[in-house]
Amino acid sequence: MKIETGKVKTKDLLLILSLPKRTFYNLQKQGVFKSVSRGYYDLQASVKSYLDYVRGDSEIGQARTRLVIAQAKGKETANAITDLQLIKSENVQALITEQAAIIVTELEGIPGRVAHELINIKKSAEVRRRLKQEVNRARASIADRFEEIGKVLSDG
Repeated sequence: MKIETGKVKTKDLLLILSLPKRTFYNLQKQGVFKSVSRGYYDLQASVKSYLDYVRGDSEIGQARTRLVIAQAKGKETANAITDLQLIKSENVQALITEQAAIIVTELEGIPGRVAHELINIKKSAEVRRRLKQEVNRARASIADRFEEIGKVLSDG
């Protein structure tokens, strides 16, 4: 290896930095390595630029760091979805709609279930007691149906 005035050939720089050709040329395209003449690079500038890149000190290194972080977050999110730690928003919306339908069905059914009984009851306390009884029955039914949904979700 012959070094003249701090200039080195591409193959020598690859050897010094222990880089594969493909990696070197990719980094060159990104602006990490700049040739001083055809096939020659300033050794000191190239080593400094490469170290800045590896440490994340350069703009390219910082961009690389941001990219790696973004990719890692994306992978974590994908894994969380796969593991059912997160539920897709359209699934949440469907779940909420289903739960609302359960509540509405139960509540709207109360008048039909008790109207024939209430017609014959004269005391307001007895009407209140019967309505409360029916509301509690509806609440229990809603809770049971929600529990079923929860089991389905936890089973995947």
